[in-house]
Amino acid sequence: MRVSPLPKCFLARRPAGSYLGLVKTATVQQVPERWPDILKWVASGEEVQMTDHDKVIAKLVPAGASQPDFVRRAKAVWGENPPGKSLSEIVADARGGEG
Repeated sequence: MRVSPLPKCFLARRPAGSYLGLVKTATVQQVPERWPDILKWVASGEEVQMTDHDKVIAKLVPAGASQPDFVRRAKAVWGENPPGKSLSEIVADARGGEG
């Protein structure tokens, strides 16, 4: 079976957030036909975002991927006692409201 060449829009690189840089994206329609390729990219350490109508609905990340250490970063920027919000509030905001 011969696989057709990738369309130009497949796995476009786009900003994923201020701390991640650029990641690959695939539409939900492209995922089933390109699943083996996507798994190879994830196995090599890349994150792939699945989109539906240009909205990210899922992220596939390598199993060993870890969350950024927001507390360490916050302490490096603002010290132990930042003015205004506590470090836990800053971390929660950076995580999108998660506590």
